[in-house]
Amino acid sequence: MINRQILEGNWNQFKGQIQKKWSQLTDSDLGEFHGNVDELVGVVQRKTGEGRDAVESFLQEMTDGAGTFAGQAAQYVSQAPQCAREGVHQATETLRGSAHRATERFSELTEGTECLVRDRPGLALAISFGVGVLVGTLLTLKSRSR
Repeated sequence: MINRQILEGNWNQFKGQIQKKWSQLTDSDLGEFHGNVDELVGVVQRKTGEGRDAVESFLQEMTDGAGTFAGQAAQYVSQAPQCAREGVHQATETLRGSAHRATERFSELTEGTECLVRDRPGLALAISFGVGVLVGTLLTLKSRSR
């Protein structure tokens, strides 16, 4: 039997796996899930033409693969007081925002580095050489201090 609690607790991850397997499914198609596994199976069947057994088997494998720890964590969070769940939600959103900002900053730095290498290759080579010498010196000093 498909573990509904694990499916709901890891829905974003599972939704991605489902869409990877059946690319014709959209977010709005999968938004009809609402915790009802039969409804989810029906939507996948209607949109993909896949047989019920195949869909249920895939969902079963996903929930089995989620592991005991994920199931216990989902159960713990679902039993936590509302204020604790809100705190977890806020922390998750904060982490997502931080990860997004870090990704954007990394992209900016990558673009800047590409421009430097393309526009001033001599300077880029000199900087790389200097960083290499500095790192080599620090590693040598660290190994001697042991």
